[in-house]
Amino acid sequence: NWKQLTCLDPVGVLRRVSSVKGIVGHVFQTGEMVSSDDPLSVPHFHADADKPLEEDVKTLLCSALLDRAGNHVGVMLAVNKSNGKFSFKDEKWLKSVSSDFAELLQNKSKFEDARQAVRADGAFLHAIGRLSGLTSLNEFLAELRQHVKQLMACSACSSYLLDRDMASFFTVDAGGNECRIPSSPDTVIGHVALKQTLVRVADLHKDPRFSHAARGREGEDPVRMLCCPIVTDRRVTGVIQCVRAKEEEEFSPHDELLLEDFIRVVVVETLRSVERNVRLLDLQQLPQTLLALTYHHRDAFSFFESAKSTLREALDCERVNLFLVDPEQQTVRLDQGLGYSDEVAQLEAQVRAAEKAAEEESERRELKLKLGHARRMQEELQGTFVSFPIGQGVAGRAATRQGVTNFSSVEHEKLQEVEKVSILGKPCRNMLCCRAVDGCERVVAVVQAINKRAGVFSQADASLLASLSPQLAASVAEAAHAQQLEHGRSRFMDLSRMAVDSLACLDETSLCELVLSWGPRVTGAHTCKLWVYDSKEGLLASSSASHGRRSLSLDEHSATAIGQAALSGERQLGQVEGGRRVQYEPVKSGTRTVGVLELRMSRSTESEDEKEAVEILIRMIANALERLSPTET
Repeated sequence: NWKQLTCLDPVGVLRRVSSVKGIVGHVFQTGEMVSSDDPLSVPHFHADADKPLEEDVKTLLCSALLDRAGNHVGVMLAVNKSNGKFSFKDEKWLKSVSSDFAELLQNKSKFEDARQAVRADGAFLHAIGRLSGLTSLNEFLAELRQHVKQLMACSACSSYLLDRDMASFFTVDAGGNECRIPSSPDTVIGHVALKQTLVRVADLHKDPRFSHAARGREGEDPVRMLCCPIVTDRRVTGVIQCVRAKEEEEFSPHDELLLEDFIRVVVVETLRSVERNVRLLDLQQLPQTLLALTYHHRDAFSFFESAKSTLREALDCERVNLFLVDPEQQTVRLDQGLGYSDEVAQLEAQVRAAEKAAEEESERRELKLKLGHARRMQEELQGTFVSFPIGQGVAGRAATRQGVTNFSSVEHEKLQEVEKVSILGKPCRNMLCCRAVDGCERVVAVVQAINKRAGVFSQADASLLASLSPQLAASVAEAAHAQQLEHGRSRFMDLSRMAVDSLACLDETSLCELVLSWGPRVTGAHTCKLWVYDSKEGLLASSSASHGRRSLSLDEHSATAIGQAALSGERQLGQVEGGRRVQYEPVKSGTRTVGVLELRMSRSTESEDEKEAVEILIRMIANALERLSPTET
């Protein structure tokens, strides 16, 4: 650093003198030759800088070492002429050989630099070969630590990567265990990451910036530390920390340059390669993961939640929406509860990060309140669908288009209300839309990826979503089948409970109450009502505790659908109300009609399981009515 000159004296002791003070410093700075038989009387003599010259120095001759370019590289000092004073001939000879000595010093310095560069290049190439093929970040951290420790010749080394979701740095110790450090500016690592600058600490205990980090360790040996950030695309992704003990040399500016070059040439590029390898490995397993999700979840809602989480990580976006396509109604619909699953996942990550970072209690309480509200909204809205016709809105249009639609900006798009609900009022910067088509060329779902975390969605993201859409369609079909089986099992259990409860009914009112409460669960209808037929009076009557007793005269309602069902004993379809199909099923005891079951269905068609459940329910009601109204002997 041009502040000191170093020499080895005749007895083998390494001495350092100032390059700006004293006789030697004056010669080095000006290039003037100094010859004297009384060194203490020389005007440039300095008591502190020239202290090594005070003992037994009677005469001296000092000349600067200049290379061919005229640069000062050192000083040559001769003391105590054996016979008298230094002559003009001595001065001339010393001046003539000084250039040769300067060249020798320069060549030695260049040779050392070249040898260190070759050694560093070899270490760089070896590290690149070992690191670039890894497929795990934990393996990368462990291998990187060994290479940096050997390159920097330090007693200990740690390499950290930043986990932005958890607001902490993580590393792997020698035993393969993961360790985390909060990304706080109070720590050396946090300070380096925040300032994005290299830090060299001669003694951690005495450095005013980080002395608090060594609190409680007074009296211990000095901790020499060198920390450098890993910056990728102008963002800090990690930190490398090197430590030397008391008996080891302090880190030099050369060490700083070496570590910075290693990070720039080796670490940044190999980290990208490892992250790419990890991503490719995850993407190769992603189709199997989507299919495996259908076997781990017994209902479609939990499957969709897991599928959304998997796609959100694969596409590195903030939210993912899964719209189901109803080909009969020609609509695209979204479970409103699923719209809150992304917010719940984000808030859960923020709560975990706040707890690990030891944030203020008020901040943690506020996050937990938001998380509780989001979970309640998710539970309340689960199973409630909002829909709009195919061909309208971003998702609706995507259901009619092949391939992936990439919206780099959605400011000018006309979003439907369901899409505004799914976005939860948050700003939508960009979006990917793709339809999922099964093996029978049927569109079963539409996938929306919203807000790429870094920048906009690329062509690689669009290709990834397109390649996953067939597997997603198969997984949706499997999830629907699994849900159908689960509904069938639960419907059978409900029918069994209803049959047992029907035995406890003592009158027609209690039986009507039972059908009103249990009927929708076992048949899939929106509402279910029992009308008891009194053939003598010609009335249909239905009674319940909430609505009281209501009766219909068949003389007045013989032309209506419910009257036709009671008189003819055949199923009748009523007028569609609010998009729901109304059907009237006659309840017979033998050949005699004893009642009519009114069903307001949720869909225009019913499945085979629902038809079978309706038939079982009708037989159950007929047996109950026969028990309550025995025939005359």
